[in-house]
Amino acid sequence: MPFDAEDLWPDDLLSLSIKSPKRILGDQVRFLNLRGGSVVQAEVKTQTSRSTTHEFWLLCNMLSSRVLLFRVQHAPERVYPSHVNCIMWEDENAPSSEEDWRIASSEQELKSLIKDILTSPFVRSVVDSMQAQAADHIDSLSEEERAK
Repeated sequence: MPFDAEDLWPDDLLSLSIKSPKRILGDQVRFLNLRGGSVVQAEVKTQTSRSTTHEFWLLCNMLSSRVLLFRVQHAPERVYPSHVNCIMWEDENAPSSEEDWRIASSEQELKSLIKDILTSPFVRSVVDSMQAQAADHIDSLSEEERAK
């Protein structure tokens, strides 16, 4: 029996290909981990409750050091708009407020905000500091410990 009905869905409904915030952040983790080797790495931690929050962390495992750079938050059922909060935008002496969050209405806007964060002097300073402290740590190890 033929299906006798009119298809009311848009023709291009399932042909759109946007990247989710989680995938965009995961891509940046992979890029840094390829560059940073074992000294400076990144990871994303995701939590979902009333909203989905992705936290982007820089790590220096040899120092047991972790720095939260930024969060991306969105509704569980919609990836855009996403809200981005970066610790460099916050006043250290004030509680977090709505003004600390920036809105990305699209994949391109999110990528632009993330690029602004990752190329900032703040992030450069954090990465440089991790590398310098890791070098100090390596220098302080004995020959035996370095060989491990």
